[in-house]
Amino acid sequence: MKTTTIILAGTIAALSISILAAPRSAAVFKGDRLVRPEGYREWMFLGSSLGLSYLQDPNMPNAGATLYHDVYIEPRAYREFVQTGRFRRGR
Repeated sequence: MKTTTIILAGTIAALSISILAAPRSAAVFKGDRLVRPEGYREWMFLGSSLGLSYLQDPNMPNAGATLYHDVYIEPRAYREFVQTGRFRRGR
């Protein structure tokens, strides 16, 4: 139970941080192609969400669209969370 709580808290914190602060390895586009961050295949998988939305107005276009997201975290940020129980503020 404690492990589940820590993982859930970490996931929520990671999502909050990604919303509030632009990460160092933010998505970059070159033309119409996504340039993946260096070492992205080593990032830790935190979880997935289906249909999660922060839209305040259900009448907005695409409000009913089903969204699917995978959430990952850089290994360095994950190690820091494991060591301290906290995520650093964005860079």
